[in-house]
Amino acid sequence: MTLLRVWVKPYVEIGGISVCWPRPIRRFAHPMPPIFIYITCADAEEAEKIGRAAVEARVAACANVIPGMKSIYLWEDKAEMAEETVLILKTQQPLFDRVVGLVKELHSYDMPCIVALPLVAGTAEYLDWLASATDDGLQEA
Repeated sequence: MTLLRVWVKPYVEIGGISVCWPRPIRRFAHPMPPIFIYITCADAEEAEKIGRAAVEARVAACANVIPGMKSIYLWEDKAEMAEETVLILKTQQPLFDRVVGLVKELHSYDMPCIVALPLVAGTAEYLDWLASATDDGLQEA
């Protein structure tokens, strides 16, 4: 795998004027796009259970459990607040549906937040590891 150098022109507003300047970013060309899956869980125990199951099933290369997040959300037309734990699973896009199935099977919520975030850049070594750690999960799909 090789890294490609790409030039982007980000725009920012300065005093009502759009200003643009070129800056290099590094993009990774990979046949199976890597993604992060963001999931909110009731607590750290639930996040750890789901994260471990995803890694052991090789549908995720890594699970990050981040406790202590406060969510403010609308539920049945009422603003609610709850303490939750964030779970981030690092995987490949073709495994998303399998991850969703696993999460729904183990999650305590009726409608858990499960969203995929695309990765647009990363080191070749890390992204190669992510792909190789989940390749067996692709075989079983």
